[in-house]
Amino acid sequence: MMILFQLLYLNCSRGWEQCSIHKQAAYMKRCTQTTPDTCCHLPPELITLATVLLPTSHLFHEVLSSEDALDELELQYWESGPPFSQPEPADTVQESQFTTNLTHVFFGQKLCLENQAKARWKWRYVAGDGEKVIMELQTAAAQAFREWVRVNNCMAECTARRHREMANNLLQWHAWIVYSYYQEVGTLERGENPY
Repeated sequence: MMILFQLLYLNCSRGWEQCSIHKQAAYMKRCTQTTPDTCCHLPPELITLATVLLPTSHLFHEVLSSEDALDELELQYWESGPPFSQPEPADTVQESQFTTNLTHVFFGQKLCLENQAKARWKWRYVAGDGEKVIMELQTAAAQAFREWVRVNNCMAECTARRHREMANNLLQWHAWIVYSYYQEVGTLERGENPY
């Protein structure tokens, strides 16, 4: 099983794209059933990024608690990942603070949307649709893993500080999704309620 994962990981851009969504979900399901410590099959750098704490600032919590309080204009440029088309901003203290604020807003918005998705999965799980929830989590984890690999492969192209930091944020977010979904599927398959 570990050899298969390494082959897919090493040839991810070709290997993952050629697999169907169903095969990817089945693979994630097999991986989550192998041991109680399911995250041992994930790349160590992904686990390291996934376990970095999210911001705790007032701005982060404000965005997290209310998606209406957010102007998403600046965020849309960073969603697709590197290479970024925005010009390199000047390397000033103000730009550095803007990038920090942008990071907090980015994570706040992502976590707000994630909490909404988890609420939907919880409702469906409680309604007895656990198998479909597991399949959706596996599919979403496989997609997030592909995105993590893609962004990771593009990191060298990010030369401007803001571009590098936002690419790192995307990398961390995808890692967090893969890691948390991986754990959630394992919990569900053990018959426990992660919600």
